[in-house]
Parts: sequence; structure tokens; C-alpha cells
Amino acid sequence: MSKIGMALSLLAGLILAAPAFSADHRDAPALLFENGGDRSLDLNDVYLFRSPANRRNTVMAMTINPFTIGVGSDDPATGDAFSTTGAYDFKIDTNGDALEDITYTITFQSQTRYTVTETRTGKTPTVLTRNAIVGKNTRLPGGRQIVAATFDDPFFFDINGFRAFDADGAMGPNPPREFNDGNEFDFFAGFNTSAIVLEVPSSTFPASIGLWTRTLDEEGIQVDRTALPAINTVFIRPNRFHTTGANHKNLFNAGIPADDVEDFLAEATAVVFNVTGDMEYALAIAEAVLPDIMPFRPASSDGFLNGRRLADDVIDAELGLLTKQGLTTDGVPANDRAFRNTFPYLATPNDN
Repeated sequence: MSKIGMALSLLAGLILAAPAFSADHRDAPALLFENGGDRSLDLNDVYLFRSPANRRNTVMAMTINPFTIGVGSDDPATGDAFSTTGAYDFKIDTNGDALEDITYTITFQSQTRYTVTETRTGKTPTVLTRNAIVGKNTRLPGGRQIVAATFDDPFFFDINGFRAFDADGAMGPNPPREFNDGNEFDFFAGFNTSAIVLEVPSSTFPASIGLWTRTLDEEGIQVDRTALPAINTVFIRPNRFHTTGANHKNLFNAGIPADDVEDFLAEATAVVFNVTGDMEYALAIAEAVLPDIMPFRPASSDGFLNGRRLADDVIDAELGLLTKQGLTTDGVPANDRAFRNTFPYLATPNDN
């Protein structure tokens, strides 16, 4: 089997441990329906970029509650868009110690109204609003604005191309096809997601920051977290290379970035080594993705790994990193729906 075929079969196992799992969609076992979990607390992706409408502003967004109603959805009964018992946090590190210095917390009183609170280390929390309306853009003090609503899922990826390969790298059935064979298809086309989008003046931050998001359940227990795309899905067991032993995905989701290197560096290094066979390279990549914090320079318009713009093809970038440039594209270069140039920037939702 060719090196590319081997990389494909390995990555297929990495990214597709189960058919419904992809990126960070449903990467939290504690939130799966069969475990009594609340999918409205399941984080998908994080975006962080300079506003295309106002270069003096920074935009952060979290998508939540994957595979909601939309064209082609096979699971229309997805429940409420947002949890009314849990909480959603944007965590911002301003000094590089992998600990939060600013937190924006969003809590929902109902499926129509929510509260936004800002907390700075060592200071009393400030309520920015108690009456934001779901689905409506809301102005906040200090030049901020926020929206919580349903949008087209901005993630794009040809998952079916990976599914076409079996453990030996051969084409799979129904229908037989090859990855990057000219029949590429965005698996996420037509699906919607819940999202919270927050825009703030970049003067709020220093020259560089780090961002991650998390969700808390009704008891205040952290049940999911994410920053860089697919870290838990790809690097944390169980995956292609950790088929035995404990399931660490809930452990990762309950953790904090400051502990990531100590707790998960060995797992992440093993994954890249098994793909590339290069231990020095594997360790360098593992050290680059841990701790799981998204770095960003607000004055820069660069994309991933300087934050993550909506249109950034993170799958291509990460395939290149994981395979040491042996595989550099999945053949899906863009989202199925056009992003907007004005707040809230995500594409409008698909019809039912």
C-alpha cells in the first residue's frame, strides 16, 4: 500500500472513530443521548478572527448542538437549541499562562432570553445584559455585540471520502470511490448548528491572546471544552492508535488547558508518530497543539493558526500537519453557503 494510502487509512480511523463523530461534533461521550446527556451543551467548533466589518474589533464564536434541523438532516428531533440549566463560557488568556484572565459567560433563562456576564480575574463579575433575545443581535456596553441563534454549520469536510477506505487502504463499497477522486462532497452541507457570536473591541485585549470555550451542566460541572479543531477527536483515546485502555475523552473535556501538556502530550505524540514514523516531528506537532488554546493576534488579519476565520480550510491545514505534508487536501475547499461580511458573519440557516 502507498504511503498516501496508509495515511488515509490511518486518518480514517483517527477522525472517524464512529460515523456520527467528526471534528469536535459529538466528541463528548457524557453528552450523548444514550448516556442521558444534553446535546445543547455539546461544543462543535471555535472561531476567532478580526472583524471584516470593523478591523478594530475581534469576533469570537462557538458552535454548539450539532446536526440540527436542516436540509438532509436525519435527526430532526434535536431538542432545544440552548441549555437553560447550563452555561457557555468564552475563556481568554491574556498573559500566556494557559489560565483565563477574562471570561464571558452566557446563561439562558429560556429559549428566548439570556444573560451575558464578563468576569476579569480578581474583579467582581459585571452583568452586561440580562435581556438578550435569542435570534436577535444585541448591543452590549463598551462597543460589544452578541447573538445566539441557529445558523448553517460553517464546518466543511468530505467525510465520505475517508469512509471509502477500509483498514487496508482499499476502496470501500456503497459506492466504491477514492478520496480526492473528483466526487468530493461536503458532509456538513445542509446541516444547521446553534451558535453564540460575540464581537468586542480589540482594545479589550493585549497584542496576543489565547481563547478556549467550555460548557457547564446544571451542577456547574464542566462537560465539554474546545479551542483548536479536532484535538479531542483526533489525539485523545480511544482512536485508531489507542484501542485499549481507558476512554479519556470525558477526562479531557473536564480538564483545563494548563494541565494539557502533562496529561495528554504522550497521547498526542503517539498519534502523529504512528502516522509519520518521525518521533521528533511528532513531538513538535504535539507541543504545537497542546495546550488546547487558540492563539490570536488581534492586529493581524491572518487566519489559522492565528485564530480561525470562518472560511479557513482547517481540514487541509491539519491533514498536512498530521501527515508531514503527505496529504494536504480533502478536496472540499469551502462551505456550502456563503458567509456574511457583517455581524454575525455565519451563513443563514438551512430550511427544514
